[in-house]
Amino acid sequence: MRPADIAAALEAATAGEERSLLDPPQAVTLTLRELCEATGLEPAEVRALREYGIIGERGDDGAPFDADDLLAARAAHDLLRLGLEARHLRMYRQFVERELALFEQLVTPLLRQRNPEARRQATRQLDKLGALTGRLKRSLLARALRGYVHGA
Repeated sequence: MRPADIAAALEAATAGEERSLLDPPQAVTLTLRELCEATGLEPAEVRALREYGIIGERGDDGAPFDADDLLAARAAHDLLRLGLEARHLRMYRQFVERELALFEQLVTPLLRQRNPEARRQATRQLDKLGALTGRLKRSLLARALRGYVHGA
């Protein structure tokens, strides 16, 4: 299967799906060339996205890309074509790191218990936190965009 076909299948499989954020990524391993083919990104753009921590392992130019990288790279491609630069996307990684730090404060006590039920409870709580904060962010953004466009 060609990388572009893999990307399309992956996006179709995850579109509208309430998949757990903690599920491992689909079993996809792509080289730089394959990722470029699947996303339409140029190698320099992929390197910049990797440098800013948007995709791949920072500092390891030879490391393969996984399904999460592929989905992020496809979104990044469209954002770059709308006029953003890789450096602008860095803020999303920073948002994720801050959100993770907040979630860690909530579930660390459960994870320290070292028993399977506490770990399952922490996993459920992280999933719920991810889903709820995603809805909250979308709602806040929608309100802000409407206000911007309509002057409300």
